Amino acid sequence: MQNNQQRLFLLLILAVIIYFLYTKWVEYKNPAPITPIEQTVPGSQQGGANDGSVPVIGGSDQGVPTAMNVEDYITVVTDVYEMKIAKKGGDIIEAGLLQYPESLEEQDKPYKVMDNTQERFQVTRTGLSSQTHEGTPNHTNAVFNSEKNRYELGDAEHLTVPLTYVDPATGLTVTKTYEFTRGLYNVGFSQTLENHSDQVWVGGEYREIATRKPKAQKGAAIGASSFDGSVFSLPNNDFKYEKLAYDKMTTKERGFNAQGHEVTQYRPKEFRGEGGWVAMIEQYFVAASIPGKDIDATKQTQNVIQTLQYGDFKDSSQNTYVIRMMDQSTVTVKPGESYNFESRYYIGPKLKEQLEETAEYLDLTLDFGWFSPISAGMLWLLKFFYSFVGNWGWSIILLTLTVKLALFYFANKGYTSMARMRNVAPKLALIREEYADNRQKQSEEMMKLYRKEKINPLGGCWPIVIQIPVFIALFWMLMESVELRQAPWILWIHDLSKMDPYFILPVIMGITMFFQQRLNPAPTDPMQQKIMKWLPVVFTFMFMWFAAGIVLYWITNNLLTILQQTFIMKRVERDSKKHSA
Repeated sequence: MQNNQQRLFLLLILAVIIYFLYTKWVEYKNPAPITPIEQTVPGSQQGGANDGSVPVIGGSDQGVPTAMNVEDYITVVTDVYEMKIAKKGGDIIEAGLLQYPESLEEQDKPYKVMDNTQERFQVTRTGLSSQTHEGTPNHTNAVFNSEKNRYELGDAEHLTVPLTYVDPATGLTVTKTYEFTRGLYNVGFSQTLENHSDQVWVGGEYREIATRKPKAQKGAAIGASSFDGSVFSLPNNDFKYEKLAYDKMTTKERGFNAQGHEVTQYRPKEFRGEGGWVAMIEQYFVAASIPGKDIDATKQTQNVIQTLQYGDFKDSSQNTYVIRMMDQSTVTVKPGESYNFESRYYIGPKLKEQLEETAEYLDLTLDFGWFSPISAGMLWLLKFFYSFVGNWGWSIILLTLTVKLALFYFANKGYTSMARMRNVAPKLALIREEYADNRQKQSEEMMKLYRKEKINPLGGCWPIVIQIPVFIALFWMLMESVELRQAPWILWIHDLSKMDPYFILPVIMGITMFFQQRLNPAPTDPMQQKIMKWLPVVFTFMFMWFAAGIVLYWITNNLLTILQQTFIMKRVERDSKKHSA
């Protein structure tokens, strides 16, 4: 039975290693490179109704970043944003987050969730499409004007930025309005159509986020990285939270071109339902478009979501990926009347509270994986400790202590069982030697000894079993939580979300694991003994690429375990001596 215990331990360790190796494989092997093919861009017509045949406005070359002069855009500065809105199209082409620096080395440079450069291209694009008016403005054919070229929030709580376009041929007037609120990454947005023409306007709006696939970035640990791509929600159509990797945003089909040659065609993916939202996400940040002015309005909207991919497909990093949302039904606006299309954006860090307040299920972009409830609880505790400690490293240590106390009962039973196994190890060795040729008798005698000493041979597995989900939950919590981004601890640890640059913490972790292992009963199988002997070395190398915050948690957990096991061993030895006397 002791061998079973050791085997289970090794299997659990192997499962963790396989998990990270598998995710590493996925990171490097998916998505597969796309071979050069002939591309078919559906719906390339300029007009079209909101009946599902959503037009691809502007053609397939619309993803190329455009150099702009200062007179080509409007600058908006709030307490959280430094934003640029292009006059052509009236859309956001840059959104720098003033409270989140680009890097530790560039503290004065805001991190840009949106940008219109070759290095990082991600922008919003909005407009109207109509069956009746060819001059209806979209993001490619309309140049908007505003009273000022620079808007600042200053000491105010709210800031409104209007941009207006008037079609000289039809008199259609469209006003795009952005509304900013102090401290929030929730940006109000509306498109107001005034029909000054002499005929009824029929059509609808579209809102999309376009991006270039960024260069692959290594995660904070080997074999693991946050999801980077498009996500959407249509909760009333069984799409509570769906991910679509960049190269999964279109459907590949075989077809024939005009010359009769077989080619590969890429069709948009389309989803319909009530409510919901669309977004592009990365490790710590999200850019989302949500219909309606508030959550209740969002739930009532009938939407079409479409995902597209533009480019020559020779280099996937040069393709443009678009996720778009439109109303399913068209709107009729009579001459002299107006209609206001209301929506909002969330452009900023994955802050759970603000995400929850912005839209239903938007907080799921803070993706903690399999053990989300545990991760969410740990994040809440971590923030609680930080509120009075003021340091994320010490908060992780306090979190580890809290987790250890929460699991104390199970761990205590397990370590007690392990201590008793250690004490009876000589007796077990004698039984194996005496009944070496009779396995059945050997097992019977061992079970008698376990009952006599009140030992559960599998009880020592509890500390290991319960630690696995806790560790995975903590891993993804630290990986996804923007609070840990660029968060220092002490001395050389300047960023708990990155690996230790000098590998000091992993070495300390390996040493603590070695001493902890010395307290456990040694396996009787020679091969298992060798494996157990080298495990601290293996884990030391594996943890070298883990985020410093995760290694800090593991070190603290090991030290607390050593203290707990030492105390239990002394108590068991004392009780054993009293029993024998």
